[in-house]
Amino acid sequence: MSIGKSVRLTLSFKRESDGLPVYFKSDGQRFANPQTIKFQQDETYNVEITVRPVIPIEQFQLQDEKISLEKINKSLDPNALTYAGVWKTTGFPVTDKNKREQLKLTISLWNKGTLTASLQSKFYEHTETQHARWGDKLTFVEFECTVSADGSLTVLKQIIQ
Repeated sequence: MSIGKSVRLTLSFKRESDGLPVYFKSDGQRFANPQTIKFQQDETYNVEITVRPVIPIEQFQLQDEKISLEKINKSLDPNALTYAGVWKTTGFPVTDKNKREQLKLTISLWNKGTLTASLQSKFYEHTETQHARWGDKLTFVEFECTVSADGSLTVLKQIIQ
């Protein structure tokens, strides 16, 4: 892939226990990012990543934990490749009130470049469902990127929907 070429990475998270998506809320300008994704500690999440155009994912990490991925045939788009993996939040501390965490995200594309970004997040106790499941259902997080000369992927736009 040549320098300046466009790449789109789309992620989704669903709780394994009930198959429902996670939630996010708008925080305005109170924190580094205007939206916060809500997770629960000691939960297992199914993660899907779609790459457009078709480029294999070499490695995927959340907070320095390598997540094993399996290629799945989900997309009807011949210009996309979708992967699925499992992420566990065991051991993640509950986020203090009026605080946010920056969940580090790293996606390395085969022979093309690496996206390093963060997702503004809040972690709730596993039993705390009232706040953790309040807000808007997260359909996806999308990163529109270009390939840089140094082998990194530069984020042009991040969409949380």
